[in-house]
Amino acid sequence: MNEEHHFGKSLKQEGVSALGADVFYKRAPFSVTHIERYNQSTEEHMTLQRQDIDVSISFEDGRTNLVSEKFREHDYNDLLLEVYSKYPHTKGWIHKSNAERLAYFFPKRMLWIDKKALCAFCLKHLFPLVEKEAIERLLSQEANSLKVGLRLNDKVYSCILTQAFNRMGKDSWNTVSVSVPFSMLQDFNIRIQEFKL
Repeated sequence: MNEEHHFGKSLKQEGVSALGADVFYKRAPFSVTHIERYNQSTEEHMTLQRQDIDVSISFEDGRTNLVSEKFREHDYNDLLLEVYSKYPHTKGWIHKSNAERLAYFFPKRMLWIDKKALCAFCLKHLFPLVEKEAIERLLSQEANSLKVGLRLNDKVYSCILTQAFNRMGKDSWNTVSVSVPFSMLQDFNIRIQEFKL
C-alpha cells in the first residue's frame, strides 16, 4: 500500500541536514570561506530555490559554486532523480536547475557531481526512456516502486521508478523519481567525486 510522504517533515529534516553540510564544507578539503543559504525567507531566495539552488559556497581561491543539495537517510548506492515534482504537470528539479554542482549526501559520504552534465544527460538520454506508460503503471499499483530496465547505448541498466504521495494542508500530489546506478553516470562521463563525512 502507498505510504504518505510528509512534505513538511521533510523540509524540517533538510534544515537539520543543512547544518551538518555546513560543517562539512568548512573543513578540508573544501575549507570554504563563505556559505550563503537560500532559505525561502525572501523573494530573491525563492527565485534561487525555484532554480534548484540551495546554497552558494565560496573558496579561498575566489571560486564560488551554486549548489543543489540532496540528503538521503540511507545509502542505496544509487542516485534518486526527480522526474516529476507534481505528476503530471510540474516537472522535477533536473528540468529547472541552474546549479553548478550537486552535493548528494548519504549518512557517511557525499558525492560532488557536475550538475550541468547530469542535467544534460537526464534531459537528453535518461528521462525520455522513463515512458509515460511506465509511470502510469507505477501510479496505478499498490506499491511505491517499480523495477525497470533502461537501455542506453546497447547496455541495460537496472533502475527503480518510485512514487511518493505527498499531502500538505488540503493539497495532495505524487512525486515521481527514478533511481539509477552510479555506473550509468560513469559510462556517460559525468564527473563524480566522493568525500567521506
